[in-house]
Amino acid sequence: MGKVNEIALALALGILYGAIFLVFGLLSATTGWGSEAIRVHSGFFPGWGPTIIGSIIGAIWGIIFGAVFGYILGILYNYFDNKIKL
Repeated sequence: MGKVNEIALALALGILYGAIFLVFGLLSATTGWGSEAIRVHSGFFPGWGPTIIGSIIGAIWGIIFGAVFGYILGILYNYFDNKIKL
């Protein structure tokens, strides 16, 4: 197929995860929907909660988590793409 740019993938997934965490937190803060799920996940992402400030903290965690995940995914993709040629 071709090589994946790890930095671009990290940036894209970081932005996507950050937006998802932010929207989910704000939705929970305004409507109460998903508050229990956020409380459970706040064990993994300290500070993320069903509040406005908690949503911003969650967005920061989402950016970090998504960027690290995207970078590792890009590295693994490129490694296996070089090893396995169909």
